[in-house]
Amino acid sequence: MRRAVCVCLIAFVFASTAGPALAVTSPPPRAALDGFVCERASNALDRVIAVVGVMRPVTGTQRMQMRFVLQRRDAVTNSFTVVQGGDLGRWRSPTPATLGQQPNDVWRLRKLVANLPGPATYRFRVTFRWLGTSNTVLGRSTLTSGTCSQPQ
Repeated sequence: MRRAVCVCLIAFVFASTAGPALAVTSPPPRAALDGFVCERASNALDRVIAVVGVMRPVTGTQRMQMRFVLQRRDAVTNSFTVVQGGDLGRWRSPTPATLGQQPNDVWRLRKLVANLPGPATYRFRVTFRWLGTSNTVLGRSTLTSGTCSQPQ
């Protein structure tokens, strides 16, 4: 009886410690959104929406770029429209420009917008693109952040 318990215990310990080591991990996504922030406030100056775009290179990448578009939906239109201002809607590139040429490179870019009028709901639409030689587009991905509702 003791031998059977001992064998079972050894098998259990081996299975519980060997299992994670044998697990296959998937590669991280090439484009992701992280660090979403929505600061609601009665004073418009204190209202903030922010997100971090995270980008990893694809094979052949010479340059990586991100474009942040802020969208606003109010109660009247009930559909999202583009908010203009600052560098919203413009392609941004990392510094140094060579970031993305190595397979393990990771570029994180935080975008914050404050002073949001209300009442309205806001969100970011972030487009990622990978450029090869001669600025050939190797790939493109667009992700949408969570929403941020602001009071009147």
